Amino acid sequence: MWRLWQTTLKKKVENNPNHAPKGDSKGGQFTKGDGGSGSDDDKKDEPKSEPKKDVFDVSSYQSDNGRIAIKVDKVIDSYERHVDIAREIWNDIPTENKQGINKFNIGKPPSVTKNASGTFDPRTNTLGLHINNISVDDKSSSEEIKNMYSSVMIHEVAHSQFHRFSEKSQSDWSTDTMTVEPITDYLKKFRKQVIKTQSEFKFIQTEWGAINDELDKVDKEIRSGKLSDKSDDIMIPSPLQRAITKRDSLDRQSDNKQLQLNIARQNKTLTLRTYGNETHSEYNVMLKGHKPLWKSDPKAFEKLKPIFDKHFGDKKWK
Repeated sequence: MWRLWQTTLKKKVENNPNHAPKGDSKGGQFTKGDGGSGSDDDKKDEPKSEPKKDVFDVSSYQSDNGRIAIKVDKVIDSYERHVDIAREIWNDIPTENKQGINKFNIGKPPSVTKNASGTFDPRTNTLGLHINNISVDDKSSSEEIKNMYSSVMIHEVAHSQFHRFSEKSQSDWSTDTMTVEPITDYLKKFRKQVIKTQSEFKFIQTEWGAINDELDKVDKEIRSGKLSDKSDDIMIPSPLQRAITKRDSLDRQSDNKQLQLNIARQNKTLTLRTYGNETHSEYNVMLKGHKPLWKSDPKAFEKLKPIFDKHFGDKKWK
């Protein structure tokens, strides 16, 4: 089950290099009572203001004893409470579910995925939450924002888990997900790609088979010894030479088509694995009771449950 821990969030003002001790400026230009423009005597009647919360302080983020590197990029002021909510969600995720994550970043997305609200890079095991790309109305309640960010972060953490599964587990699960309709509209584009690449693979496979059938037929004629190697016209190749030329041409066609087939096979495998990966993430979002960012299909979700239990029943979130 999804366990939640209550985390006391403390302001680490004393560790903030931008916060000077009372009476001291950041650059040490004046000290308490020196009579300068910044002295306490000049400011004793001014109302005291609370120090601004430092969104760069990551000491209150759960990091698995420093194993996970946390980074919070500069964000505009209106997103400060969003950062607080994101931190609360991150800390609530059990440590054992973060074993596939080495870095957690809040800030702008990578340039190659400008519009992404969340990303996971399996090459560096980096999870990113890009709050400036998540549409949140100014009037949205903290609970609404929390649900949205929870959906994004659970989705990406599930990606980190999927990459830790064996290739066989990934492949078997991905194949079985095609027996059920997509559980969210987000998955439909990935499913279409699977169908497209599977169709392309079958088409090229059929072409390659036809070329090889013809190649076998010509090769048998040549090996039969029935074709004459003589010609009545010096300008016209003999039946045997024509057959050899045809065989060589078909052989080259077969090699080229096989190369196309290998590429098509890789594309088919990749799109299927991607669909399985994305379905695993969307399933976990719904399993935790959160509303996906896209329209969901509860009936398809119920049909997917036994498939998920079959493959990952012992690997559910804690």
